[in-house]
Amino acid sequence: MIIAKSTSFQVSDKGLKPEKDLIYFHRAYRKLPVGYLPYRFLEVLFLFFLFAIPLFFFFPYLTQFTSYVAKQILSFVIPPETIEIQSRPYLFRSIYYIVSYQGNFPSKTLLLITTIATLLIGIAAVRVKSIPKSIGIWLSFICAINFVSCIFFWLVPDLFPYDIEIFSDLYMITEVSMWFMIPFILPLALIPLPVGLFKKFIVVATILVYALIFGCIRYVIFFYILSKFSYLFMAILFFAFGPLLDFLCIVGLYGLFVSRFAQNIKGDLSIWHWSY
Repeated sequence: MIIAKSTSFQVSDKGLKPEKDLIYFHRAYRKLPVGYLPYRFLEVLFLFFLFAIPLFFFFPYLTQFTSYVAKQILSFVIPPETIEIQSRPYLFRSIYYIVSYQGNFPSKTLLLITTIATLLIGIAAVRVKSIPKSIGIWLSFICAINFVSCIFFWLVPDLFPYDIEIFSDLYMITEVSMWFMIPFILPLALIPLPVGLFKKFIVVATILVYALIFGCIRYVIFFYILSKFSYLFMAILFFAFGPLLDFLCIVGLYGLFVSRFAQNIKGDLSIWHWSY
């Protein structure tokens, strides 16, 4: 890194013009050292197996605990005799989920109100200039999914092939798959950052714990909506607030870590390298 040692001034028509004897390289040429790549990939493998092996042995107990907690919470608003915990084979183990017999198709009144509200919100998301574009796009995406669901129930409600049991099973499988993806994807994303193995471990562990807790809370909310209201909202719950929301939240938490890390090292000249 070249550091300016002294500053002189040159007289011009516009006044004094400072001239530096030595100047910094432009930050566009600044880069982080990747380090020894085989060692980085060994870190990735180590972190993956460090989390994946316990997950493989304990995910049946995690899904069973999630189902038990969800059943206990839902029993305050749904008759407990209508809720039960079931299991099925998955990844050479067992996965647990809850089912209910209270799911129903939407009434004409609910369908009409939802269709009108979806159209109005979708139009407002596009037309109203005060709504930020990012929020407008997200609302438009949600409304498009819900509008297609409304049209389906207007035209061919008898052909709807899903119920709460299928949705609950699919949700839990998706959650378990997401748990296994976190320790694989995040260590790869952390390769370019010159941080220690312990900090990488903390990042992966924090995001994994978040996924476990958030998945349980969302499971209760989804099950309540489908049981108390209608199958009409099944599509929007899965496609708008399901796996896609998981990816957005994980990327957001990763971005928060990288942002704080960048703030801490932006002035550390011993870390940065320059392309010259």
